[in-house]
Amino acid sequence: MSAIAGWVDWESDLTRCSAAVQRMNDAMKGQGPHASGLSMYRHAVIGHARLAAADPERGRQPATLELGSRTLAIVYSGHLLNASELRSELEVRGHSFREYPSTGPVLRDQSSEKDAPIERSSDEHPLTGGTVREPSLRRRSDEEVLLHAFIEWGRDFVHKLDGFYAFAIWSEDEQRLLLCRDRLGVKPLFYAHLGNGLLFASEPKGLLSHPDMRAELDHEGVAEVFGLGPGRTPGHGVYKGVREVRPGFCLEYDRAGARLKRYWKLVSKPHLDDPETTAEKIRFLVEDSVRRQIPADSPVSVMLSGGLDSSIVTLLAASELEKQGRGRPHTYSVEYEGNDRHFIRNDFQPDLDSPWIEQVSRDANSCHHVVTLSTDDLFGSLTDALIARDMPGMADVDSSLLLFSREIRKCSAVALSGECADEFFGGYPWFHRSEMLNADTFPWSRSASMRTSLLHPDLREVVDLEHYVERRYRETLEEVPRLIGEGGLSARIREVFYLTINWFMPVLIDRNDRMGSAGGLQIRAPYCDHRLAEYVWNVPWETKAHGGLPKGILRKAFAGVLPEAVLARRKSPFPKTYDPHYYALCKETLLEILSDKSSPLNSLVDSGF
Repeated sequence: MSAIAGWVDWESDLTRCSAAVQRMNDAMKGQGPHASGLSMYRHAVIGHARLAAADPERGRQPATLELGSRTLAIVYSGHLLNASELRSELEVRGHSFREYPSTGPVLRDQSSEKDAPIERSSDEHPLTGGTVREPSLRRRSDEEVLLHAFIEWGRDFVHKLDGFYAFAIWSEDEQRLLLCRDRLGVKPLFYAHLGNGLLFASEPKGLLSHPDMRAELDHEGVAEVFGLGPGRTPGHGVYKGVREVRPGFCLEYDRAGARLKRYWKLVSKPHLDDPETTAEKIRFLVEDSVRRQIPADSPVSVMLSGGLDSSIVTLLAASELEKQGRGRPHTYSVEYEGNDRHFIRNDFQPDLDSPWIEQVSRDANSCHHVVTLSTDDLFGSLTDALIARDMPGMADVDSSLLLFSREIRKCSAVALSGECADEFFGGYPWFHRSEMLNADTFPWSRSASMRTSLLHPDLREVVDLEHYVERRYRETLEEVPRLIGEGGLSARIREVFYLTINWFMPVLIDRNDRMGSAGGLQIRAPYCDHRLAEYVWNVPWETKAHGGLPKGILRKAFAGVLPEAVLARRKSPFPKTYDPHYYALCKETLLEILSDKSSPLNSLVDSGF
C-alpha cells in the first residue's frame, strides 16, 4: 500500500517548492506512514509514501535510473504480477538487475529529523556504461523492473504489464512526465492542471493539499455527488479542476501539453467455445489469478461471506497453500452487534451468513475469525471512512469495511476478496429483472426527482440532475464495444455489463482501496483480472446464466469444488447493521449539523426536506 504525488511546472524552480509535494504526500499518510520520499528537479518534484506489506525498508521510493545522458525517476503504487517474467525477459536482452545500496536525488524519510542528500553508489550499466541509481536498501523491486522495461520498450512497455498499479515516470532529459493506471482501475490516480503546470496524486486529498488548490464544487460537481453518487463519471474527480486518469489510460505531459492515450479496452468478438470449454477456461483463469495474488511474504487471509464468490477464493487459496506447504489460510467474516435480534430478511439479504461461513471454513480447514462490530464503533468511524473516501460514499458499508480491515491487519498485511465476480458474470438483480434491465437509465439508479428534492432551492434552479444523469448514461452507451450483428436482448445485456463494469464496479474497487489502505490492509480481488475480463466479456448471456442461474457458468466451473449448498446459494451482499440505534445516531448527528447555520451543508441541501 502506497501513495504517489508530484508537481511539474515549466515556469518555476521546484527545487525550492518541495514542501508543497511533501504536504501532498502527508495528506495521504493513511496509505503510507512508514516511509516518505521525494525526488527533486528544476521543473519536477515527485513523491511517494509507503506502508510496506512486510518490510518497511523494501522498495523505498522514488527510484532513479541513469543511463548516459538519460535520467529517469519513478514513483509507483501497486503490485506487478508478472515482475519475475519481465525481469527474466529483460535480462535476456542485456539488462542487469543487481542490488544496490541507498540512493535517490533527495530522500525524505519521516523517521529522520531533516532532509539530506543521499550518497549514491553506482555501477556500470551493461548496455550503455551509464550509471544506475537505486533507492533504499538492498532489494529488487517492481519499480526497478518498470524503469528497465521503459528503457527497453519505450511507452509501449505498458502493454506488457500485468497487475494493479498507478505510477509516474519523470524523464529529466526529455522533460516529460508519464502517468499510467492499470487496466481495470484497481489503483487510483488523479491529476489537476495548475497554472503552467500539472499536479498528480493517488487521491483527491493529495491534490487539494497543495497550497494553491482549493476544495470546491462547481455545478457539475454537485451533479456528480447528488445525481450519480456514490458513483461518478469515469475520468471525473468531482472537485473543481480535479480529473482522474481512467483505467487503461496513460497521460503524457510535456511543454506541448497533456495527452491522454488509451492502451487497453474490452473488445467484442464472437465466442467460439462451448459451455464445457468455457467453464474449464474460467476455472483455469480464476485459479491462476488466486495463485498469483497470494502474497509470498505475508500470512494469507481471505474475506469470507459464505457466498459463491468468496467461497471459491477461500477454497482455492487453501488448496494453493497446501501445495506450497504454507499451512492454513486465515478467514475473516464480519458480524454486527445486535443483528441476531434486529436482522430482517429481505430480497437482497435473504439470510445471515454464519451457517455458510462455518461450512466453507471447515472444508478449507481455515483458521476462522469473526469480527463483531459494535454500533457505536460503526457510527464513530463514519467520519474516518468519509475522509478516506474524499467524498460521500457508502456510509456504514464503508465504515464497516474500514473497521474490518483494521482487525484483519493485526494478522495479515494482505487479504483476498471475492469482489468483482458479480460485475463480470452478471450476479446483480438488474441482469435478471426485466424492469431493471430495460430501464432507459443506469439500472441501479434511484429516481433523479427524489435526489433533486434534496438540493437547496437555489441549486435546483441551476443544476438539472435528471438531464445530467441522462447525458452521462447516453455518453457511456456511445462507448459500448458492439458486436457486429448482435441485437435485441443480447445487445442490451452487453450494454448493461458495460455500464456495470465502468460505473458500478469502480465504486466497489475504490471502496476496497480506500478503506483497506486506511486500515493498513491491501485488499486484493482475484476476479478483477484483465485476462478473465477479456474472456468473460464475450461469453454469451445464455452461457453466463447457465442453467438459468445467476453466474451459472461460474457455478458450473467450480462444481465439485464447493459444497453443493454453497454452490446453489443466492447472492447475499456485504452484511450491514439492522440496529435501529445506528439510524437514530445518524439522524441525531445530521440534525445537529443542519442546525448549525455556518455548516457548508446548508448551502447544498434543503434543510427542510
